[in-house]
Amino acid sequence: MLSRLSIVMLVALLLQGCGRETRASYQELAPGTAAAGAATILKSRELAGTDPTTLALSAIAQPEQPKPESVELHYPEPGRATVTLIIPTLDDSIRATKYRVDLRRANNQWQTEWIGQQWRCHPDRGHQNWSTELCL
Repeated sequence: MLSRLSIVMLVALLLQGCGRETRASYQELAPGTAAAGAATILKSRELAGTDPTTLALSAIAQPEQPKPESVELHYPEPGRATVTLIIPTLDDSIRATKYRVDLRRANNQWQTEWIGQQWRCHPDRGHQNWSTELCL
């Protein structure tokens, strides 16, 4: 029989890795670079605000961009937030883009710290899983 401490530790380990991808599985989007399938350039990382989700949406907002299919907010530790957004594209090869926006809290404001992206291709245009491999 597992002790109570062992069960708590096991649950904590499971929750920590539950569905959370690392930055290494994303292609970093540096300020001044274009997102795949996008007509505009990523905004500056100097954005700040009081709501992590609104800030993440502002950081990747592009003209005529469809609304996100999903938005997830996760707090991996105090003072840190990760927002994951899945946004369908109007691109003929990329079905959707998944963005990961990491934020940190400083002086009662959330600030963007890192932004990455992955793609899922349309059928017959490449991979169907989230990946940094380009679609055909």
